[in-house]
Amino acid sequence: MTGGQVLDSAVAGFAYSCAPELSSGTGNITDAPRIPGKGPTPFALSLGSPCINTGTNLPWMPSARDLAGNPRTVGYIVDMGAYESSLVGSLFVVH
Repeated sequence: MTGGQVLDSAVAGFAYSCAPELSSGTGNITDAPRIPGKGPTPFALSLGSPCINTGTNLPWMPSARDLAGNPRTVGYIVDMGAYESSLVGSLFVVH
């Protein structure tokens, strides 16, 4: 938003983004991103965020680091945003 006006994401060129204000555009998610807003990485994704594993993989990412210095890709698909989540799922061991 700028000046209280909502931008048209298709015109502005937003793609693969997560924000309730985005109503169109390739890969956009309109659910709340679920970021904690506090701590050393306030814009990191929380467990259950719809932005986990929904980014766009690019050729440079396998060796890249996120803003916290962690690997940019954990699992097979990069997360949306500047921080890669280490919350990839649950492991169940059955004996």
